[in-house]
Amino acid sequence: MLKDVTVMKILISGNVFSEKTIDEFEKRGFSINLRRDFLKEDDLAEEIRDVDAYILGGDEKITQKVVSGAKNLKIIAFLGVGPETFFQDGAISMLSKRGVPVAITPAANMNAVAEATVALILESAKKITHLNNLTKAGKWQQLTTAELLGKTIGVVGMGRVGGLVLERLSGFGMKVLYTNPELIKEINEKFGATHFLPEKLHDVLRQADIITLHAPLLAQTKHMIGKKEFGVMKNSAILINTARPQLVNPEALYDALVNNKITFAAFDGYYQEPADPKTDPHKLLSLGNDKFIVTPHQAFNTIEANQKTSQMAYEAVMAVFSNKKPQFVANPEYLKFKK
Repeated sequence: MLKDVTVMKILISGNVFSEKTIDEFEKRGFSINLRRDFLKEDDLAEEIRDVDAYILGGDEKITQKVVSGAKNLKIIAFLGVGPETFFQDGAISMLSKRGVPVAITPAANMNAVAEATVALILESAKKITHLNNLTKAGKWQQLTTAELLGKTIGVVGMGRVGGLVLERLSGFGMKVLYTNPELIKEINEKFGATHFLPEKLHDVLRQADIITLHAPLLAQTKHMIGKKEFGVMKNSAILINTARPQLVNPEALYDALVNNKITFAAFDGYYQEPADPKTDPHKLLSLGNDKFIVTPHQAFNTIEANQKTSQMAYEAVMAVFSNKKPQFVANPEYLKFKK
């Protein structure tokens, strides 16, 4: 039976949490502290000090300092599926020792991410942002772009998002290659795809015109795209990454772009978030829109996905306050490899 929650306090950060779900919490008697502004470490440590639950929907970082003072904390719910970049060294072990789960919201935003991936693929082929900026700067410069018809797409990591990307692209007449530990019969049959084991990644990279990354960030996948991998790609290749920036070695990517080893890269999210061109050690933010574009880790951020993730976070918090385990909890292996 649900315990009395009239004095239970919840901190919610970020600007994506659903107002409808906030109303649900308040109807149950929760005290809600909604912070739409970004909370720095000291501010977050102060705000979280006496709360029972924290819903992370912004770019805040969970550090040991933040966790150590949060004595009443019973759950952190993350609006998304990969919270590893939000936890600093040591914080997750402190939470684990205290039995505080990190709940996630898998599948809720997969269509949003898939659609954003397709948008970046089209952007990469058509150079819309670059052409728009040239035109508005008074430069009437037409560029020869590319068509997707007949091109080969290589999907690295065939999970839910990867499958949806192929479904959304199915009308473009592309040849499909993908890597995955196991052959997925449905993918092969539905898209005429060819399966490769992860250790055969280079075979995919050699053939693909467009490479899109959808692998989780683990020890074996961190910097899985590096100097050797760029060395086997076509000079005309396009790299799309809406998974995690850390799947790609940033120095190798910069070298590949400035030396025309590949033609273009598009990311959602960056190695330091928020990203600052003035302090960027990787120099990627200094490249022109004809070489590299990046969006602020927001592929998940749609009206529809935000409602789904908010509802799942609500259910996770309610489960904990009912002395139950949340349905979806982050894989500890993901949380180890944030860099």
